[in-house]
Amino acid sequence: MLKNIYPDQLIPNEHTALSDTRHIKIGDRVTLVLAGSQRPIVSTVEMIVDLFGSPTFTSRASGAKRMRFRFRPQDIHHLEPSRAAR
Repeated sequence: MLKNIYPDQLIPNEHTALSDTRHIKIGDRVTLVLAGSQRPIVSTVEMIVDLFGSPTFTSRASGAKRMRFRFRPQDIHHLEPSRAAR
């Protein structure tokens, strides 16, 4: 079973929030931090939509973790562009 994680379950990045989200593409890897555990999780962006005037992203956790994330730009702690985008 796939567990969905929403923005209210993530810790926003207060230090270096991404201001220009146009550079985030499908296939990029992002690091998000779960609230409570404060453990970083790397996931791959699968979908980008504009929701209520703000970009919203959907990604899936890498590896054996069965989690799908819905998040905003301020939730991203690290961005790694996909190899195809370089």
